[in-house]
Formats: sequence, C-alpha cells, structure tokens
Amino acid sequence: MTAFSKNLIAMTFLIAAVSQGANAQIVIEDGGSGPYKAVLEVSAEAPDYTLYHPADMDYAVKKEGALPLILWANGGCAWTSKGAENYLSEVASHGYMVVAVGVYDEKAQPQQGMTDTEYQIHAIDVMQALNDNPESVFYKKIDMKHICAIGHSCGGGQALTTAIADSRVTSCIALNSGFSRVRPPFPVEEPGSRRPAEGPKDGFAKSVAEGGLYGKEFGGTMTQDDLANLHCPVAYLIGGPTDIAYNNANENFELINQVPVVLCNLPVGHGATYTQHHGGAFAEISIKWFDFLLKGNKKQGRFFLNANYQKKNYPDWDVRKKNW
Repeated sequence: MTAFSKNLIAMTFLIAAVSQGANAQIVIEDGGSGPYKAVLEVSAEAPDYTLYHPADMDYAVKKEGALPLILWANGGCAWTSKGAENYLSEVASHGYMVVAVGVYDEKAQPQQGMTDTEYQIHAIDVMQALNDNPESVFYKKIDMKHICAIGHSCGGGQALTTAIADSRVTSCIALNSGFSRVRPPFPVEEPGSRRPAEGPKDGFAKSVAEGGLYGKEFGGTMTQDDLANLHCPVAYLIGGPTDIAYNNANENFELINQVPVVLCNLPVGHGATYTQHHGGAFAEISIKWFDFLLKGNKKQGRFFLNANYQKKNYPDWDVRKKNW
C-alpha cells in the first residue's frame, strides 16, 4: 500500500469519526522533525477545534513540563486547518499544544463559511477547562500561563484581535497579515459564517444571525488604531513585497510603540511555506519565536534580536525589531 493510499484511508477514518462525534488521531507526514512525534486529533472534548500535539503527551510533559498553548486561526478565517497541517504538526512535534479553529476537513468545503474571532478566544476557555478536569486526557498537560495567538492572512487578523482582546495571551504572530487603516469593506454579517454556539463571556455569539463581538477578517471590527491596545510581544512573518499583506504589516510595525515587535520578511509570497515539508522556513522561524517567548530559550531569540547572527545564518530573511 502506498503512502498516499494510507493517508487517504486515515483521512476517511478521521472524517467519519468527526461526523459521529468520536475521537480520532492521524499522523501528518512523519509526525514532524521535533523530539516528540505529533498527531492531528479530533476530540469530543473540543468539538469546535482540531488539536495538534505530541502523540505521547505523558512523555512530552515529563521532558518539557506542561506544554505551552498555541491558538491557530486559519487562512481565509476558514473552518478547517487544511493546508496548514504540515506546519502545525511540525510545531506540535517540538513540544506544544496547538488548537486550530474548526474541524479538520480534507475537502475544505467553501460553504462552511468564515469564522469569527470568538472561536480563537473561546479556545482558551475550552483548554483551561480540560486542563483543570481530572477526567480529561489533557489534565495538567497544558501551560496556560504561556499562550500564543497566531494565524495566517485573515486568521492573522483574528490572532491580532485575540492578542488585543484577551489578557491571557502572552505573545502573538501575524503570518502574512496585518491590520488595515480602515475597517475592511464588507459586512460582519455574512451568510454561511460560523460562530461559536456558546461561550462563558458576554459578547459571544449565540447564533449566526446574532453575530459576534469582534467579527472576522483582519479582526472585523478592529483597525490599525487598535494596535495601541496590544499588551504582548508580536511578530509579523511576511512573504516579501509580493505578499498582499506586505504594506499593512510594515505600517503595523511602525505604529506599534508600546510592546516588543519584530517584522520578518522572506520573499516567498502570500502563501509562504506552510504546505512544504514540515511547514518549511516559516515553521522553523515560528518555532524559534515559540521557544523564545513561551519557553524562555534565549538562544532561539537570537534570530530576532541579534542582527549579526541572523544575517550570518539566515541571510535570505530581512528582520527588523523595535521596543526590546
């Protein structure tokens, strides 16, 4: 049986499990290059999300301590992390709990609609509850004191919004993204959009018609003026001048004055490297940020803060920093 056939069977099993409200795990590529081979999991414990984490969480926690939490918002503000699975599996293999908005769907059907930022915010509450629940397989395995909000393109705007709206977030990465000067020219109310069915905070949507507090698409209700409310370090990883988010990201960088910020450019375009083996260069640099900000690994911070180190070892990247 070929690797493609095995993967197809695994995907079919996963989709069937999702439809029946059951748990299922599959391995993406080879499980990542990190010390802990990772799995993609759909779990009845977190039905609105797809989880990426070390396959042997007990072993990973024994070695690492509780795993820092990565909140992922999809490109297009979509309901599935299809297309980012190589990247997310690679991140998880380095000792992280990744919670991606939406249920993984191999078909990535467009009629599923877009998601509101509330999904990413609500994920913190969901994982906190599981971390506190002795009956959960995730009991005491998640480091809820170190949380990074991250997303690609439209999802990057959701990540920035989450980092502004929720003080529990301790760092942020906007991938191929950035707030625009004015609110995007489309309605927050969009037919077919998905919103969380319930949540513990006022402002969470109860139905599609009601809408959410923060909306979607580059934050929906937030603009560059809201960057003044950031409370944690933020990184912009951009695909160079051909990236549609290039100008917004550069404008964001100039406007942020109250928190540490880096702007990292690699000329690969808006799609970056997420579908490449192990997520490519963008996964490698993202993991450096996670290790630096969430695990306190100062050596990993050299890429962002040491210009000589960066130019010698990563000459294809252009890195700017401020407020450190």
